[in-house]
Amino acid sequence: MIGLTAHQRPVQLIVAIPARNEADDIAACLRSVASAASECDAHVEVVVAADSCCDGTLDAVRATPMNGVGLSIIEGDWASAGSARASAAALGLSQAGSPSQLIWIANTDADCEVPADWCRRHIDLAQRCGAVSGIVD
Repeated sequence: MIGLTAHQRPVQLIVAIPARNEADDIAACLRSVASAASECDAHVEVVVAADSCCDGTLDAVRATPMNGVGLSIIEGDWASAGSARASAAALGLSQAGSPSQLIWIANTDADCEVPADWCRRHIDLAQRCGAVSGIVD
């Protein structure tokens, strides 16, 4: 993302979500991301990294309508939210369009709901920044 000019906007937003036994919360998280995606002008692709799940997390992910937002699932035994998140981002990047396309990676946690303007704010940040770091609030 470094070197973007003001008129360059990402054409794809990858949302990496690590999940470990989040059956009770993941659907609300995914619905919030899908809702936020409807407020931005980039294609949004969600990648859930199911980390050693032994509850109904995968069923909940598959049952959640994403309303035009892409959804992929990767399963593994990372035993680490950071490793699961990195795997989700890597899968999203491997499935992205042309290498010349601008891509922004956003992260959230499976037990969080993002605000309605979350995707749009990420796209706006991508116009000015090479990367953004923050905490889940």
